[in-house]
Amino acid sequence: MLRFDRFAQRTLRAGLDEVDAGDRDLFVRQMVCDNLQRARALAWLSAALVGSMAVFEWALGPPVHAGVAALISTLLWPIRLAWLTGAGLFLVFVRPPADPGRVTRRHSAAALAFVLVGLGLAAWRCGLAQPVLPSCAPWQIGLFAFVIFFRFDVRRTLVALLPPAVLLIVLVPLNQPVRHLAISTVVAAVVTLVLALIGARMAFVSAARDFVRRRLVERSNIELEQLSTIDALTGIGNRRAFDAALPVEWRRAGREDAALALLMVDVDHFKRFNDEHGHVAGDRALAVVALLLRSASRRPADIATRYGGEEFAVLLPSTGVEGALSVAETLRLGIESAELIGLPAGSLTVSIGVAVARPLDGGVPAELVKRADAALYAAKDAGRNRVEIAPSTDAPAAVP
Repeated sequence: MLRFDRFAQRTLRAGLDEVDAGDRDLFVRQMVCDNLQRARALAWLSAALVGSMAVFEWALGPPVHAGVAALISTLLWPIRLAWLTGAGLFLVFVRPPADPGRVTRRHSAAALAFVLVGLGLAAWRCGLAQPVLPSCAPWQIGLFAFVIFFRFDVRRTLVALLPPAVLLIVLVPLNQPVRHLAISTVVAAVVTLVLALIGARMAFVSAARDFVRRRLVERSNIELEQLSTIDALTGIGNRRAFDAALPVEWRRAGREDAALALLMVDVDHFKRFNDEHGHVAGDRALAVVALLLRSASRRPADIATRYGGEEFAVLLPSTGVEGALSVAETLRLGIESAELIGLPAGSLTVSIGVAVARPLDGGVPAELVKRADAALYAAKDAGRNRVEIAPSTDAPAAVP
C-alpha cells in the first residue's frame, strides 16, 4: 500500500476533517498515475528533441571545434545516448494503470526514477560543458519542468532533486577553471533548487486541496442525490426513485430472461382515516405501511417506494406470479393485523394490484405499471382489502 509522509497527511487534513484515509490513499495513487502520464509525454517530447538534434549534427558532419570544445562535444554524446535509451525503456516498460486502485510501489518508483535520471543527466551535462558554456541552463530548465509537470510529496521531491544538485555542485568547480564563473554558476544552481523546492511544495499543496474540494463536492452531490430519491416521511424511495429503478430492472430482467413483478399498494379510505383520526395518525399509518413494505420485500434487490400520497409501489425482480402473490398477501395481512397507537387491529387496510411481465416477451415498462394500476382498481371495486392480479395466461384467481 502506498503511503503519504506526514506533510502530505497534514496537507490533506488541513481544516478538512471530512477527508479520511481512503481519500488520502486515492489521492496519492491518482498523483502517481498523473506523474506517469506526464513523464511519458515528456519522454516522447525530449527523445524526439534530442534525437532530432543528434541527427542534425550528424548530417552537418564532424564538429569543427578544437581543443576542449571538441572534447566536450564528444563527451556529450554518451549523455544523449543514455537519455534516449532511458526514455525508450521507460516508454516500453512503464505504463500508467487505467485504474488508480491498481497503482503499486513500482509505478511510484518509476516516476521518481524518471525525474531523477533526467535531472542527473542535465546536471552532468552542465558540469561537463562548463569550459565552453559557464551556466546551468539545462539544469534550470529541468527544475522548471519538474515543478510544472510533476506532483511529489516532500520526501520524494528531496529524493528527486538533491542527488542531481549535489552532482552539479561537485562537477562545476572541477570543470570550470574561472573561479568567479564557477561560484556564480553554483549560486545560481542553489537558488534555482531552493525556488524549485518551494514551487514543488506549493504545487503539491494546491493539487491536494483541489482533490479534497472535488471529493467533498462529489460526496455532497451523492448525498443530495440520495436525499432527492428518499421520501422524508416514510424513509423509503420516492416516485423519482421508482421512475429511475423501473427501466433498470426491466432491462436487467430482459438480459436474464427473468420475470419482473410490480405491486401497487393503496391505503383503503385514507382520506376518511385522516378526517377521523387526524393527520398525525395518518402520517404514522403511512410510516407503518412503509415499514411493513420493507419487511415484506426482504431481498436486497426488492425495491419499495412511495408512489404518491397514500399509494406505494414495490418492484420484485426475478419474481413470478406465485411469488408476487405470496408477497402481496403477506403484506396485506401484516397491515391488516397491525395495531396503531390508540387504534385496534383492522383499522388500517390496503388494496394491492399485482402485475408480472417478462420483458423478452415484448412490451415496455409503462405497460407493467398500467396493468398493476388496473389490478389495483379492480381490488378496490371488489370491496378493498384484497389482492388482485392483472390478467395473464398463468395467473390464478384473485386472493380475497
